Amino acid sequence: MMTNYTDLYFIHLHPFAPPLTPTSNVSQRVRRAGSRCNVVADGFAIEPYEDGKVALAEPTLSRFTVDTLDKPTNKSSISNMKVFVTGAAGFIGKSTVRELTQNGHQVLGLSRSDANTTAITEAGGSPHSGSLEDVESLKSGAQAADAVIHLAFIHDFSDLDRSTAVDRTAVAAIGEVLTGTGKPFIVASGTLGMPPGEVSTEETQPMRNMGAFSERIKAADIVQELAKNKNVRGMLIRFSPTVHGKGDGGFVPRLIDMSRQAGTVLYTGDGSSRWPAVHRDDAAVLLRLALEKGTAGSVYNAVGEQGVSMKDIMTLIGKRLDLPVKGVSVEEAAESMSFFAHVISMDNPTSSEKTQKELGWQPVQPGLLKDMEANYF
Repeated sequence: MMTNYTDLYFIHLHPFAPPLTPTSNVSQRVRRAGSRCNVVADGFAIEPYEDGKVALAEPTLSRFTVDTLDKPTNKSSISNMKVFVTGAAGFIGKSTVRELTQNGHQVLGLSRSDANTTAITEAGGSPHSGSLEDVESLKSGAQAADAVIHLAFIHDFSDLDRSTAVDRTAVAAIGEVLTGTGKPFIVASGTLGMPPGEVSTEETQPMRNMGAFSERIKAADIVQELAKNKNVRGMLIRFSPTVHGKGDGGFVPRLIDMSRQAGTVLYTGDGSSRWPAVHRDDAAVLLRLALEKGTAGSVYNAVGEQGVSMKDIMTLIGKRLDLPVKGVSVEEAAESMSFFAHVISMDNPTSSEKTQKELGWQPVQPGLLKDMEANYF
C-alpha cells in the first residue's frame, strides 16, 4: 500500500468524470487543483500517478466513491479543458477558438488545408489534420480531447441531402468515441426548422416535413440519444439563420450579391417575415458558457435579436446599393434568387430567454442592421 501521504494532492473531479471504480485500471483521468492533502476513497488514499492521473492506493473494494471535499461548482474546476472543434477555421469557429483560448481552454481545431491551419493557429488553437468526411480524423480528435464542439457543415445548398448525411455520420462517429465518458458534446443546429409565425423557444420542437431542411434534425436526434442513454453531455445550439459580423460569408452577403446582380432588391409578400440574428462574438461566448455550464440534453438558442424583418434588411441593402426595393411573390423572387426566395419568406422569430437565464449569457455586440451598415458594404 502506498503510504507517502505528504505527496498526495487535493483534486477536483471533472464534472463529467465517471465514478472511480476498482475496474478503472487503477487510474482515472481527473483534474488536479489546489494544495496538498490526503484524498480518500472510502478510507483509502489516492496518490499522484502521472500527469493528469492519480493511482488508487488500494483498489480492492467492490465499490467506492471519491470525496472531493469541495465539489466543482465554480469556473476554476472546468477551466483548461482541451476542446476539439470542427469548423474551427470558419467564420464562427475562429471567434470560438479565440473565446475558448482567452478563457483558459486549449483548442484542437480540425484542419483540412494549409489555410485552415494558419487560421486556427492565428486564433490561438492547434491544428488537427482531417476533414468532416474523414471519420478516423474525427474520432482521433475526439479521443484526444476533454470536450467536442461540432460547428462544421458542408453548406452546399444544391445537395443538402449529401451535406446532412455527412453531418449525421460525423456526429455519430464522434458520439461513438464519447459514449460512456460524460464529456461535453456541443453540436450546431438551426432555428429555421421551427414552426413559422410564432416565437420559438428552446422547448419548441422542429418541423419534420421540410424536406432536406428536416434531414439535419436527424443529427440533433443522435445528440439527444447520446445525452439520454449513452452518458454523453450532449447539447444543441440552435443558431440564427444570420450569424453576423465583419467577414461574414453567409446569407446576408449572398442577398447583397444577388441584389447587385439583379439590379433590384426583393423581399417576399409584405416583407413581414422575421429572422433572428446573433453576432458571431456573442455566439462564441454562448458556446463557451454551454461548455462550462450546460446540462446534458439541453437546447440553447444562439439568438441576440428575436426577429429582424426582411423588409428592414432589404430596405437597408437597397439604400446602400442605391437600388429599387419591392415586394413580390415567392415565385417571382425565385426567378432571380432561386432557393433563397423560399428562405427569406420564412417567418422565424426566436427567443433566447431561457438560454440567457440558464447560462448567464448576455449578447452585447451590435445588432444586425447596425453591423450591416458598418461592415457589409
